[in-house]
Amino acid sequence: MESRSRGLLAEVAALDRIEEMGGGMATDASTAERDREQKAAARAMWAQGDYHRFAKETVWEVGPVLVAACGISPGQRVLDVAAGTGNVAIRAAEAGAKVVASDLTPENFEAGRREARSRGVELEWVEADAEALPFDDGEFDVVTSSFGAMLAPDHQAAADELVRVCKPGGTIGMANFTPEGLAGEFFAVLGRYAPPPPPGAELIVNGGFEGSASPWTLSGSAFWSTGAYPHSGTGYSILGAGNNASGSEYQTVSIPTSAAGTYSFWMNITTSEACCTPYDYVYAEVRSTAGTLLSTLGTWTNANSSSAGNYTQRSFNLAAWRGQTVRVQFRATTDFSLPTSFRIDDVSLR
Repeated sequence: MESRSRGLLAEVAALDRIEEMGGGMATDASTAERDREQKAAARAMWAQGDYHRFAKETVWEVGPVLVAACGISPGQRVLDVAAGTGNVAIRAAEAGAKVVASDLTPENFEAGRREARSRGVELEWVEADAEALPFDDGEFDVVTSSFGAMLAPDHQAAADELVRVCKPGGTIGMANFTPEGLAGEFFAVLGRYAPPPPPGAELIVNGGFEGSASPWTLSGSAFWSTGAYPHSGTGYSILGAGNNASGSEYQTVSIPTSAAGTYSFWMNITTSEACCTPYDYVYAEVRSTAGTLLSTLGTWTNANSSSAGNYTQRSFNLAAWRGQTVRVQFRATTDFSLPTSFRIDDVSLR
């Protein structure tokens, strides 16, 4: 059983890697078939062995934390998506809520029911795909997911469904692994053994910052925006934009040996500084997964400013890092007065 589970986990990781890197190159029919294959493999994997025992030894104590963070209270209608055996759903029921636990793998529901009975609570268990939830719009006061919906192949579709079934003004709460954590390192290692993406496939995920900044990691004075000045779409990122500001954003990416390594992004710089002495800086960098600087690709300052929304494309070659997993990072610093905003959009690596 252990070797079978590992094989299924590898299959899920490989399919996820293909989905992530494949961009829009596949046809709708092939994408749908791959999606079905991935979900079938995921269901088979999570049905292997004693999942409830695994959950109680790993994620079980996250349940009450998420329930408390969402402020779940008696009488509320709560949906827990990708609920597993109920580490959040059961705790929500204990808080007095009316709970539905949904999951793609109903084989684990019986263990959840036993756990719920032992705790003296009742809840409804429903087989459901996080990307196509069988519930009405605005049906729930609170929607939660603990290390579950994050594993859906189409993050945008899953996010749209969480929002759809939550009533206006309701609460959506999630507990997720972070890219720089142990789980991120695990899947990065596993992904190295997946089939390579098609030649020319996009390697950056959400380079247009659409819907959110995810999976970019932002810190300090780095922000996701849907303001008035995107290069395309509706989203973009901003660094700086204040005095004495320091911020960065990065994405970890594996560059196949078959990739050309063509890296590009669009940048718009606006400033309150007078021309033309550099005071505020932005850097495009390549770093190791541990954060060590490997190369500064380019440096720009307030002296490179233009009007708001007037973007310039910057292009570089990352062929030197083919066969490696690295961070592509933007980092900005500003001085004590007259701020500069550095806008980044439509990042691409092929």
